[in-house]
Amino acid sequence: GAAADCTAFTPGRVIPHPPLASTGPALAGWTDASGRPRLELLSLGADRCLHHRSWTGDTNGALTGVWSAWDGPICGGIVGPSAAEAWVDASGRARIELVVRTSDGSLFHGSCVGDASGCANVPWQWTRIATPSDGVFEQPELSVWQQAGGELRVEVFAVRGSGRCLYHRGFVGNS
Repeated sequence: GAAADCTAFTPGRVIPHPPLASTGPALAGWTDASGRPRLELLSLGADRCLHHRSWTGDTNGALTGVWSAWDGPICGGIVGPSAAEAWVDASGRARIELVVRTSDGSLFHGSCVGDASGCANVPWQWTRIATPSDGVFEQPELSVWQQAGGELRVEVFAVRGSGRCLYHRGFVGNS
């Protein structure tokens, strides 16, 4: 379709954005220190880059809020949908965890440490967690949780190779 003004987006309405590919977006929700719901949306563009924007809701619980502008893209031969989760660390900073697949069968884990308002226009840190020889050719899944002692866990799952074996990588970090 034609380009449209996406700033007036309301829940239940399609986001018209011509450069976005036909794969579903990755969504990650969290609540800021003021009790406002937040939503991070990462969508794969036809340029094979992820495009990011965020939504900030009102504290009254209504489904009203404001969408940010689109951030600068995250590029690098990304294919297929990604998976994302968000959490808030002990200092109140938003953290977004993301896993993407590239055309050569690699997986990359990306993380963003933002502030109390999210990760808009904040640099991402990337780590390759599967190589082309691992042959991941399907959408990865991501789970982020805290262990009883407070240690952060990041779990990545994907189907790899022609044998369709389950691939798992797990990381323990600091919150």
